[in-house]
Amino acid sequence: MSLRNYIEEQLKRLGIEENSETLEQLCNYIRELVKWGRVHNLSGSHAPEELVSRLVLDSALVLFHIDFVCKFSRLNEPLIIDVGSGNGSPGIVWAICKKNISLKLVEKSKKKFAFLNSLIGTLELSSRVKVHNQRIEESFPFTGLNIITCKAFMDIENFLNITHRFAKTHTYWVLMTTRKLSQGLSDQFLEKKGIIRLSDISSRVKILDRNYERNFLNKKVLLLKKAFEN
Repeated sequence: MSLRNYIEEQLKRLGIEENSETLEQLCNYIRELVKWGRVHNLSGSHAPEELVSRLVLDSALVLFHIDFVCKFSRLNEPLIIDVGSGNGSPGIVWAICKKNISLKLVEKSKKKFAFLNSLIGTLELSSRVKVHNQRIEESFPFTGLNIITCKAFMDIENFLNITHRFAKTHTYWVLMTTRKLSQGLSDQFLEKKGIIRLSDISSRVKILDRNYERNFLNKKVLLLKKAFEN
């Protein structure tokens, strides 16, 4: 089975239909990961099928939550910041699948920054996607953000502390994390920060086959919103 057909089949298992252009871009994303992975350790694997499962499908699942935020807040062209973008997941996958998304990627590693810069050019995303080679703790304030996301930080409260200065009323956080880490997020902390918990949604594991279920075990998507200035 070709890589394109494999991606299409796996996305259909999740109830996601994509057109030929999007499928080809997703293929090119995986091919670039494999190519760069021969020199730099970007993803811990060179197997295309594993990369599809861990990066493309993982990110595509969260698009259900992005769609919810856009409909709920009437956002036609959301501006998203993906912190610690690394291998391009989830941000690059979102930009491929949703042509209305504008994206800022923040990556402190120079080699990963070089990969992301090259990838943006290869996939012809430069009009909507920009990458910044810096630490988020030291970065200048990003303005006009609708959604803040990350799938690398181990401490959710620390991440919210760091990114809180970028958030205005009605900015959302869409955080890909685990059940264990999400349980460490206290209501007292959220109240102090003026953040409300819109949902604590278990990912759509029930619709996945068993092979993918092992990869996505215990994962959570936290959907939070800046409710008021404090």
